[in-house]
Amino acid sequence: FYEGTGWFSRTFTVPSDWRGRRVALRFEGVNYHASVWLNGESVGTHDDGFLPFEFAVQDLLQWNEENLLVVRVDNLSREGEVPGVKVGWRNEGGILREVRLIATDPVHVSHLSTTAEPTAEGGALTLRAEIANERPAPATVLLKARVMRNDETLASFESGTARCAAGESVELSLEGTVPDAVPWTPARPELYSLHAELWGDGRPVDARTVRIGFRCIEVRDA
Repeated sequence: FYEGTGWFSRTFTVPSDWRGRRVALRFEGVNYHASVWLNGESVGTHDDGFLPFEFAVQDLLQWNEENLLVVRVDNLSREGEVPGVKVGWRNEGGILREVRLIATDPVHVSHLSTTAEPTAEGGALTLRAEIANERPAPATVLLKARVMRNDETLASFESGTARCAAGESVELSLEGTVPDAVPWTPARPELYSLHAELWGDGRPVDARTVRIGFRCIEVRDA
């Protein structure tokens, strides 16, 4: 039932062979207001308790030396925020989920969203990815995806190619059917691994893996 401020700190080292890559500090969930500093420099803030967020930090890192990460979090209720009244879940303050340091190519996936619904044939999957190009030159990008159950590949998909200008973003999408996918239910919460791989100028440059379930919630007859 504590309501107030908490401080977190951690030291870490980064190998020098990460130079030239985009390095992101990614938080999967911090409740509720977060302020982040790296090596004494303000990185940014975030005001949502349950959505992931990240900051590009490659310009603030000290290679092969100790880096200091500091996070200030408070779960104080403010006017206009959800839930707006004092209930139990709001006061679960602090760092709720994983914190990661992720190195990728400057051409990278900045956002990934999926829709997975059961069908008579198995499951219908739609994948959309926002691709950002932080290189000084344009890049040709392509998205590939596989749906896995344990080590078995159930379906593979591939988007068309797109030209992404330097400093710009493009959206890539793909869709298809996953044969024999089992619908997610509370009695049988079947989950699958979706491996998405981004290719830039003919080589893999970034990858994401997320867990998905084929499910649909709808209202019928009022």
